[in-house]
Amino acid sequence: MVMIRSRNMKTKSIARTLAGFVLFFLGLAGIVYAAGTAAIRRTPYQEPAMPDDFPVEQVKLSAAGQPDLAGWVSQGSGKCGVALLLHGRGSDKSHMSGRAKMLLDAGISAVIFDLPAHGESGGEVRGFGYDEATAVARMAAFVDERFPGQKVAGVGASLGAAALVLAQDRFKADAYVMEEMFTTLEETTAERMRLPLFRDWQAKLMLAQLPLRLGFSADDVRPVEKVGSIDSPVLLMAGAEDPFAGPAYAKRLFEAVTAKKQLVIIKGARHQNLFRHDPAAYKAAVLPFLSNLLCEP
Repeated sequence: MVMIRSRNMKTKSIARTLAGFVLFFLGLAGIVYAAGTAAIRRTPYQEPAMPDDFPVEQVKLSAAGQPDLAGWVSQGSGKCGVALLLHGRGSDKSHMSGRAKMLLDAGISAVIFDLPAHGESGGEVRGFGYDEATAVARMAAFVDERFPGQKVAGVGASLGAAALVLAQDRFKADAYVMEEMFTTLEETTAERMRLPLFRDWQAKLMLAQLPLRLGFSADDVRPVEKVGSIDSPVLLMAGAEDPFAGPAYAKRLFEAVTAKKQLVIIKGARHQNLFRHDPAAYKAAVLPFLSNLLCEP
């Protein structure tokens, strides 16, 4: 009798433990799903403030089955090429206006677009560079049509840089400036997990949703494995204090690039607008690089 009662108590204890684990993982799954929803939800529709220190022409690209893409175009001197500027995640085209002004002053034309689900562009889902690469191809086609025969540079920050790399099969620029770019989606997601324990596993749980919700996997978003296919000069930039795409990641990307390359680390900068953080250091790195490649002697 005592043995039967002991066994029953042990069975109930095991059942309670298993139930606790099930409830824990169900709760965790709910948290992860909610976090995933927040991560891909578009930024609120907004009209970025127009630059007040240089003129821009507003443009919109439309295509069946694709989100509208809102952009600004500014014509340079005609002696230089054009730069396509792409902002980071959660930002909009106004965050690239300082760079555009710098390039215009040097004679380089500037084209800036809101990425899908940002700013004035259409789309309800923010991606991680994979779907944005399709938008980059559309932007590049516009640039080629608007500036025929001119050399083109791709200038991207964070998400914008990743989209440029992942668009390699559809858009090949004559020069690239890639700021604060992550190596792989899985690594940068792990760095962003708020709980300090088991960040890699947290990232895996978060990204396991991608195939069902967005139609691609984290394995499709690995810029470090794609930059080697670029055959034009590349300037990589990172903030010295960037917790998500800092110097260690930038150096791995630099090692993976097989084309002519440069690496610049901006002192004191975190994952932020590098131009705004230190305009002088940014200009000293970017302007000679692009002028030498885009401007007539």
